[in-house]
Amino acid sequence: MEIVTHFEGRFIMLGDPGLGKSTILFAIMHHLLQNARNDVNLPIPVLVNLSSWQDPKQQFQTWLAEQIAVTYQLPRQLMLDLITNDRIFPLLDGLNEVREGYQKRCIDAINLYLRLIPRLPAAPS
Repeated sequence: MEIVTHFEGRFIMLGDPGLGKSTILFAIMHHLLQNARNDVNLPIPVLVNLSSWQDPKQQFQTWLAEQIAVTYQLPRQLMLDLITNDRIFPLLDGLNEVREGYQKRCIDAINLYLRLIPRLPAAPS
C-alpha cells in the first residue's frame, strides 16, 4: 500500500483490494470525529462510498449531499448546505468500486469539486 500525501490535509491511499485501506480510513474517521466532538469549529467527518457515482454531468457536491442524505437518513438540502459551508469532511472510499470506465471521470469530478471548495480536505482511497 502507498499513501501519497498532498497539501492542506488531503491525501490518497493507493493499493490493491484487501490491503486495509478502508480499515485505515475508518481509523482516521474515528480520530477526526473525536476531534470534531471536542471542537465545534471543525468539520464533521463523513464516510462516503464512491461505488454509486456514475453521472459525470452531476456536480460532485450534489452527488455527495445525496449520498450522505440517503446513507445517514438526513435531509438532502441540509447536507448540501453543510458541504457548501465547509462543515463536512468527506472521507471517500471505494474508488476501485466505481463502474468500469468511470474512475477517471470520478477523479476529475472530485478534483473540480476540490477546486470549487478549496479549503475542504478529502481522502479518496
